Amino acid sequence: LGELIAQDRFVFVETDTLEFKPVPSDGNEWHRIHESACAFLNTRGGIILLGIKEEGTGSQRRYRFTGWQPNAEPRVRDVSKQFRDESGNALNLDDAFPPPLLLEFMDGRVAAVLVDELRADVKYAFYRNVAYKRVLTGDQPFTDAEIERQREYRSAAIQARELEPVPGIQLKDFDLGKLNEYI
Repeated sequence: LGELIAQDRFVFVETDTLEFKPVPSDGNEWHRIHESACAFLNTRGGIILLGIKEEGTGSQRRYRFTGWQPNAEPRVRDVSKQFRDESGNALNLDDAFPPPLLLEFMDGRVAAVLVDELRADVKYAFYRNVAYKRVLTGDQPFTDAEIERQREYRSAAIQARELEPVPGIQLKDFDLGKLNEYI
């Protein structure tokens, strides 16, 4: 990527698990980052690299290093708090967002926002009432039919769980003899 920027060339580097975004200066511009994070949550996970801008079209298409802006740190920390379930309830997705990384790049830094895929019994996450998916290098809304299939799958996944924690039970409460008998 550094070579492409230095040589003012463009080659597709983004994938279904890698997205480049500039660090927005305005709070309203963060929605594109949230859409990509939502798409990664709902598909295979991924990395959003903040500080790289893709600009231009056709033969003028280029990557430009815009760099990390320290004033964006609070917004990066809040990315995991932007998502809701299908009913509009806030989701606690802190476990799906490992700590972001600041990486040295060219003559500055970029930030890497890491996004893990959600478990089947949690999917889908919605951003602004839309569940996004990652398709090739872009973020697209799921269709109503896809959301309905996931509802059915989620229900089956919840029922198929073999073990669930039982509140208030401690190790001393187990009778291994009876458990072996049952098995």
